[in-house]
Amino acid sequence: MSQSRGKKFEERFKLNWYETVPDSICYRLMDAMSGYTQVSNVGGFICYKKPELFLIDCKSHEGNTIPFSAIS
Repeated sequence: MSQSRGKKFEERFKLNWYETVPDSICYRLMDAMSGYTQVSNVGGFICYKKPELFLIDCKSHEGNTIPFSAIS
């Protein structure tokens, strides 16, 4: 089974996180779209680098840049 573009993007995000922010933690939350019911997440990842906590929700967009007009 091949991976979706979104899953590949998430894997790359996690690898880039660890390269950019060493000595940190980046945890992928369970995806509510994968068949689990009654799951509500604040984002896709919880990342921590003492003393900061980051809640990150990755979104994809066609193209290599995101224009401000595409952000709501």
